[in-house]
Amino acid sequence: MMPLDISDRYLPEAEDERLRAHEIAGEAGIRRLLEQAIASDEIVTLFPSDQTDVFVLTRIIALGAKGLLVDIKTDEGRLEAMRPGAECIGVCVMHQVKIQFHMKMEQLDDGPDGHVLQCALPSRAYRIQRREAFRVRVPPSRLVRIVVRDGRQGETGFAVHDLSVTGLRLVSPASQAWTVGGMHEHARLEIDDQVPMPCTLRIVAIEQGPPTPSPQMVQVACELWHLPGAVERRLQQFVTELERGARGLPPL
Repeated sequence: MMPLDISDRYLPEAEDERLRAHEIAGEAGIRRLLEQAIASDEIVTLFPSDQTDVFVLTRIIALGAKGLLVDIKTDEGRLEAMRPGAECIGVCVMHQVKIQFHMKMEQLDDGPDGHVLQCALPSRAYRIQRREAFRVRVPPSRLVRIVVRDGRQGETGFAVHDLSVTGLRLVSPASQAWTVGGMHEHARLEIDDQVPMPCTLRIVAIEQGPPTPSPQMVQVACELWHLPGAVERRLQQFVTELERGARGLPPL
């Protein structure tokens, strides 16, 4: 089975020889990458280069001749870390491929719904494709479950073993009727006592093995579909904070 506790999906990778093997050559290649991120409306996690224990969630809203604009909706404490003149690192995931780019922050302005950060065109970018699933394991201290509707019995909740913004792996009795390719609309993701997150599940795999060695239990891998934008932002922030905990970093 693939590892279930990979915890670096939305955190910056160290710039070493291994990472340089994934570098995108030339301005044209970097521009194509940014255009794809704009077209697919990807969430970008933005970190100050000298303070990667702080992050804000953004989207690229425009790409021009000399740089790009990103929107920022965050609290003032995190906003203070986004200092014009300093370098920053953007991380996003497109089609299960991790993207990382480095650029200079130039100007921070008020926007119609938050702030707009103007950045120079990235000086370097990386397209990091790996075989393993980039999901973060849910620690025992957090209560995370997915609730699925059952046409005959109402609703059933299942513990979530690991998750990302694009998918999760739940633990289920083997007797539960799951079908690979099946869609479960009107599901909801519940995290501790937070407001539930509506979503649609698509079943992609049903597996036995750790942490469910009993033949009476299985793991069900699912894709998350139809996440509203605000829900996606909340989920990405939760996943990023879990990753920080997995690395032994303090909570923000």
